[in-house]
Amino acid sequence: MFMYKAIVLLGVIVTTTVCGGAASAKEVLLALPMLMSAEFSPTALTATNSLLMEGMSKGDKLVLMDGYQGNELCSVVFTSDYPDVKIENLGDAGCMIADYFKPSNASGRFNNKVRLDVVARKLLDYRTEGAEVVLLGDPVYDANGLNFSKSFPSDGHVISPSSIQLSPFSLYGISKLSGRLHWIYPRNTFEALGPEHQFGLKRFYALYAQALGVTFVTFSSDGNDIKRVAMANMPSIGVNEYEAANADLVFMHAAQLPKKMPFLDAVFTSEIVLESGNDSQTTEVSTKENYQIAFSRPCLLKSVNIIEVDGDYNGKNAIYVAVIHADGSVQRIALLQPSGNNERRVHQIEISKPFMATGMIVMPVEKAAAEKNDLRYEKLGGAWEITRVTIMRK
Repeated sequence: MFMYKAIVLLGVIVTTTVCGGAASAKEVLLALPMLMSAEFSPTALTATNSLLMEGMSKGDKLVLMDGYQGNELCSVVFTSDYPDVKIENLGDAGCMIADYFKPSNASGRFNNKVRLDVVARKLLDYRTEGAEVVLLGDPVYDANGLNFSKSFPSDGHVISPSSIQLSPFSLYGISKLSGRLHWIYPRNTFEALGPEHQFGLKRFYALYAQALGVTFVTFSSDGNDIKRVAMANMPSIGVNEYEAANADLVFMHAAQLPKKMPFLDAVFTSEIVLESGNDSQTTEVSTKENYQIAFSRPCLLKSVNIIEVDGDYNGKNAIYVAVIHADGSVQRIALLQPSGNNERRVHQIEISKPFMATGMIVMPVEKAAAEKNDLRYEKLGGAWEITRVTIMRK
């Protein structure tokens, strides 16, 4: 009865060509969510079908595990390349395929959840080398007091010495493994995130894989992409390699930085690209009125240098300078007196206690109101302009 249910469930086509020739046996670790939504179940089934029928060969070992808690569900070594024999092997090993992919009636935050940190810990505990690691589930982590639905972790969660006490993702001081990572995720949850949020999570998981020593090969919502498990030397899809930044700091990035202050009609955006080994960076700005300046990556801000021209100071206006924290909040660091008509002025702002920042805001405001934290935009006759912003980082 089990064999029949599994064949119907997986949609196995038993007419297949079995090719001769010896190949090295591989080990595949397949991590599944224990609560699977009706929307994601077909995608997970497609992926598993492709894996079993096209990704597994005679002599290969498959380990199925609960991808949230880390418990092993079953383990099987396939004795044939024929699909019907593979189904028999699964049944004999107690792999209850029909139950694993049954949609959950429950709805809520833990549907489709898998945890890469739990899977990695199993690999490290057993020193599993060269495995093909397959996750089927939602990459929006929700455990251990961390929730990635509105934020994503800094690189320090993985490689900072302090991460050992502060983060479940700590890989500090480990002896690296080898292998490849494949992740098939639910389209409706991950792709509903904003583009910065998606990039932040993909980048974080890529850095985590690099620190673990495995190659992140597949990150996709298409279940058919799991067939890449059987293909050697495949280029990565959906993810790249990245250089770690602020490796000593363990914090959470806000998923979306503010694009526009609520009291402004328009904000001109610029970017300061932060380069490794360079403590001072500059951006040239040529638009007028008000600016939001994003940093290409978070940094500990030490000082800010602003060159202003044509401030048209009238005794009632000021320049509001604020930084955007890693959690998305905004903090004023200076209220400056503008320059006079057609006058050039350099403003130097020192920050006594450097803090993590992801960007800054510079704009003219009404001085009296701003001193009471009531920000009212002041046009300064439409002539005010800054030409350069330089930051110093610790």
